[in-house]
Amino acid sequence: MTQLSTQPTGNPSTWWVEQYRNNVLLLAQQEMSLLRPFVQSGQITGAGAFEESIGEIEFEKVKTRFQPTPRTEVQHGRRYYKLDSFVAAPMIDRFDKLKQLVDPTSSYVKSVAAGAGRKFDNIIIEAAIGESANGIHGSDLQPFPESQKVNDGTPVGMDLAALRAIRRIFDDNAVRDYEKKCLVVAPSQIEALLGEEQLTSSDYNVVRALVNGQIDEFMGFRFIKSTLLPYDADTHTRTCFAFSEEALKLGLGEDYNVTIDRDITHMNNWIILATMTVGGIRLDDKRVVMINVDESA
Repeated sequence: MTQLSTQPTGNPSTWWVEQYRNNVLLLAQQEMSLLRPFVQSGQITGAGAFEESIGEIEFEKVKTRFQPTPRTEVQHGRRYYKLDSFVAAPMIDRFDKLKQLVDPTSSYVKSVAAGAGRKFDNIIIEAAIGESANGIHGSDLQPFPESQKVNDGTPVGMDLAALRAIRRIFDDNAVRDYEKKCLVVAPSQIEALLGEEQLTSSDYNVVRALVNGQIDEFMGFRFIKSTLLPYDADTHTRTCFAFSEEALKLGLGEDYNVTIDRDITHMNNWIILATMTVGGIRLDDKRVVMINVDESA
């Protein structure tokens, strides 16, 4: 965490403002988004961008000497992701509150950084399991493929069989074992694993460690607990998903940024202006697996 000066020089308000900005940006980098550290990212110029993909290339047997060079057909894909701008602008209505901003643990620092983190995570979740914009102009909207859903999308319990089913889809798609894989679940899915009768004592200890936050990996997946996953209250179904490190990308028109200044239109009070321009994309369907989990029990 940043080291705070105890004797600010110059204009005290200027020091407080700059210190707050440094604190928020540091906290944002360290703690704000659960998912961003595990997806690709890149700088984007303009309102959006296309990502090109190339399909599998197959070799064919040479049948005769000096035969004509064959022409290998290559399947090309194209996906578009649009950048959207987001803003949060809380106002500090009293000057003495500004002094609280220099404390890295203050609610002002945590709230703004946490809000940015939730927005990044929501964008990544939507990119992972939402529609993809395909084609030359990005106008061909395609839903998440049925072939990438465990049990054809019918809700199941979160148990060892479900974890094996997720791995089977990755294996059937020849997703390489060395690619790091994450499984995004709600806290209730971790708790459900504790009720598994098939768990050995060592398995149980691992899952218990997951619950306690002591470790974060089990059966080849890095578990990420999120409270932002879609939930259907009518069917008591939670949509969870797994992805590999090459599956998703976050496009950055403007990364998360914070400024603080006085607003002369509101009694010259201080206003915190946090902005970002971002978009998300699913690069490869075969590297994302959706599992709808029954939470009715």
